[in-house]
Amino acid sequence: MKSPILYTGSKRRLINKGLIELFPSNIDVFCDLFCGGGSISLNIEANMYYMNDKCTQITSLLRLFQDIDPIFLLKNIEEIILKYNLEKNVINNLRKPTEYHKERYLLLRNEYNKCKNPLYLYVLIIYSFCHQIRFNSNNEFNMPCGNGHFSKELKSIILNSNKFFNNKNYTITNNDFRVLKPCNLSENDFVYLDPPYFNTTATYNENGGWTKNDENDLYKLCEELNNNHIKFALSNVFSNKGIVNEKLIEWCEKNNWNIHYFDNFTYSACGKGNGKTVEVLIMNY
Repeated sequence: MKSPILYTGSKRRLINKGLIELFPSNIDVFCDLFCGGGSISLNIEANMYYMNDKCTQITSLLRLFQDIDPIFLLKNIEEIILKYNLEKNVINNLRKPTEYHKERYLLLRNEYNKCKNPLYLYVLIIYSFCHQIRFNSNNEFNMPCGNGHFSKELKSIILNSNKFFNNKNYTITNNDFRVLKPCNLSENDFVYLDPPYFNTTATYNENGGWTKNDENDLYKLCEELNNNHIKFALSNVFSNKGIVNEKLIEWCEKNNWNIHYFDNFTYSACGKGNGKTVEVLIMNY
């Protein structure tokens, strides 16, 4: 199942490479600690889901699908698109943003930055450059206009996501990852961690970034989970664009974690590859 939230940090490619098949079976509570757009949670079988992300804008988008019927949500999205005439440039499948289209996009962007309505943000992401999400130091959305449109595929994904969001067996929070207390979990629970990578920078984590202290606390949390007999899996990269995360490799060797290597592949953003990446899943089971 695809997430209806267009998110740069999505793990959809790794799902296609067998990521979820590496997870334990018979999960009671699935803790998706850096959930992003929710792609992993939407494809996991569990009795309960704990979906968390520190970015309040992302969790506000998830709550849209939690709180609003998808058919009504589609209607609201289409009303905003019509109000700002954002589909005007879609003619004979030739999508090239015109100056008029950019002006209309900026009007919506300005309105969102004033009112912070998550519906407006969702529409902005549809039309933003490469569907990316970025906020400046004033917490304002500042991605420029792209050439996207409200496709039939996305409409179908929104409707299909109701299969997950309608169950109501999940909690959405926007806490710092350090809030999680392993002592409150049981041995049948499972924690998945997909943090910002220490040796990379992307639009979704550039403000404040991911510090050495964050990295150390992440390792401590994983060790504490292990000491409490809680299964965890950590997505990360050993190297990216020639930059090796020696700290992560040493930590893995020290604790003798089980490592699954995904085939080397090149991530692509905005039509540009960013070099070969050694992507791994680090597990304590």
